[in-house]
Amino acid sequence: MPDRLAQLRRQRALAQEQLDWLNREIATAEASKAPPASARTSAAEESTLGLAPPAAGSPALSTEATTTAEEDIIARYRVGSDTLKKDVKKGCVMYFFAALLLLGALVVILYFSLRSR
Repeated sequence: MPDRLAQLRRQRALAQEQLDWLNREIATAEASKAPPASARTSAAEESTLGLAPPAAGSPALSTEATTTAEEDIIARYRVGSDTLKKDVKKGCVMYFFAALLLLGALVVILYFSLRSR
């Protein structure tokens, strides 16, 4: 039971940290509408202190820059629909012939194993 209590307290502390981070992000987003110099300094201080989670990226970056970077990454790995259709068709044909070859090998093995009886 004490382990469960400690685990619940740890989970509550993690949730509180996340809520604090969300409150800081909301404040940063609201301040970015008319960003004073002090808001940019506090966001930079948070990132250098490690208060912002690393997965969120640098708080000093604007959301526009983040969105542009995300779009660039997605565009780099985007595959055209024609290419995808060709790859799927080729994969299906390869699986069909592999299954046919496996079935043929099974028939040959059964033939030679049962022929000696």
